[in-house]
Amino acid sequence: MFREEYLRKPIQTDVDCLLAVADARDFPGMLGSMHCMHWEWKNCPKSWKGTISKGIYIVPTIILDAVASYELWIWHAVFGCPGILNDLNVLDRSPVFQELYEDWAPKCEYVVNGRKYI
Repeated sequence: MFREEYLRKPIQTDVDCLLAVADARDFPGMLGSMHCMHWEWKNCPKSWKGTISKGIYIVPTIILDAVASYELWIWHAVFGCPGILNDLNVLDRSPVFQELYEDWAPKCEYVVNGRKYI
């Protein structure tokens, strides 16, 4: 029912609209918000449990990284990084920027760790 509208990657029109709304709300250049969260990995292989568990999590976890816009549209979601990684390591392994690197994504300026990209 929602496939055509919601289950797709953003196109240039979407990017332009997101940037305009963010600019009007005093968040210039913001497309959305990225968040990483731990999910319990119930079927983690027994031999991996010691290497996947981290500090505050008693059970093994995998990490979901997701990007959502102000309208709560999910533009990107990937499960898979082991729970022992921090947010920067997850972002480094995430495919979220791969299309930007390969010049497939709609055009926009973005900043990562203080460095501006176009």
